[in-house]
Amino acid sequence: MRSAPMRLVQLAVLAILAAGVLLGSEREPYRLGPGDVVRITATGAPEIQPDPRRVDTSGELHLPMAGVVSADGLTTLELEARIEERLRRYLHAPDVAVSLESFGSQPISVLGAVRSPGVTQAQGRTLVEALSAAGGMSADAAERITITREKAYGRPELPGAQLDPSGEFYVAQVDARALLEAADPSLNIAVKPRDVITVQSARQVYVIGAVERPGAFPLTTDATSVLEALASAGGLGARADAKHARLLRGGAPEAREELALNLKRVVEGRDPDVPLEAGDVIFVPVSGSKVAAAQLWRAALTIGAGAAIWTLVR
Repeated sequence: MRSAPMRLVQLAVLAILAAGVLLGSEREPYRLGPGDVVRITATGAPEIQPDPRRVDTSGELHLPMAGVVSADGLTTLELEARIEERLRRYLHAPDVAVSLESFGSQPISVLGAVRSPGVTQAQGRTLVEALSAAGGMSADAAERITITREKAYGRPELPGAQLDPSGEFYVAQVDARALLEAADPSLNIAVKPRDVITVQSARQVYVIGAVERPGAFPLTTDATSVLEALASAGGLGARADAKHARLLRGGAPEAREELALNLKRVVEGRDPDVPLEAGDVIFVPVSGSKVAAAQLWRAALTIGAGAAIWTLVR
């Protein structure tokens, strides 16, 4: 399960990178493409007004004096040199400055368990910067990130990256913990246009009833147990009936399997600490048989597969 220190480290790393500090690979120069908007200033060539100009769908700019100039794949410095070369037919020493006003040619998709999923621009970003631009990973994120990249942009520099069955896309996996804790800076690769970055959602278990923090918790390993889930929920509440807890397991509420849990015996090591499965619900009743039965009935009706459950009467 994602620990509080892990979450703090993630937020700290995203904040640092949002301020412009890079971890991992060096930033690659941005290359222009269709949809980008530039501003061109040409000293001695008043015909070229310093207005925003959009690179057209063919990757070209149409400029007075310079004519049609291909900008596709060039950096701003390279575009400056190309325009100056054209203007030398009319000017002795043309001086051109090109600035990038807005990005539009390098869309990437950041999907899954992030706060603001959607399409943004590569903008020379690294993987962590792309996640930061999507608001960071959400609380239900698993520790696995998938990157899908068009073959034309080359194999991602990540261990295990390989072509998918179609042969058109590379697919690579990144360990989110290693990435965000900077355990391996080489994982923080530069993103490429049309990359699809998918943060997988963690499988979840639910702890409800007489615990300190009832709710849904990520099931990030196959060995997560009842006691570990209870620890994530802050432990038992003061009025918990530890001897009559229940584990609800299964699909639809009417088809759930109900297993008795004597948490007192589990804590004492006299009963096994049951491994959990995705979708399991641990219900801890308030002390008192009638109250416990009513709460369990309510839980069985309320809990749906995959639903986030935050409160029950404690």
